[in-house]
Amino acid sequence: MSKVLIIEDSPTTRAVIKVYMVGHHLEFIEATDGNEGLRMAKLHKPDVIVVDLKMPGMDGFTLCRSVRADVNLKTTPVILLTGSKGEAVKREALRAGATYFLTKPIDATSLAQHIMSCLESRK
Repeated sequence: MSKVLIIEDSPTTRAVIKVYMVGHHLEFIEATDGNEGLRMAKLHKPDVIVVDLKMPGMDGFTLCRSVRADVNLKTTPVILLTGSKGEAVKREALRAGATYFLTKPIDATSLAQHIMSCLESRK
């Protein structure tokens, strides 16, 4: 079973992501901030990381850079979620190492397609 780490400070958003992925036979690991998320990533070595951009402690950009700098995590796909729109934010996300960049509100179909695409690329 593939593991998805959700790093999001909003319990509602974490729950919504899990509901969107029902039926895909995934194991979910959750963290409420970037620091906890990085610790969980190192401990559980997830197949995909879904991370919010704006969180307490460590933001999504910093988390992406930290994942890319870690020899055991550097190839792990990272999907960055944000309520911010605009090309500058998207460019920064990709420079930080995000595999995909999605804006909120989250589109269920798009999120599922991106997560499944990440999992297929890991096989």
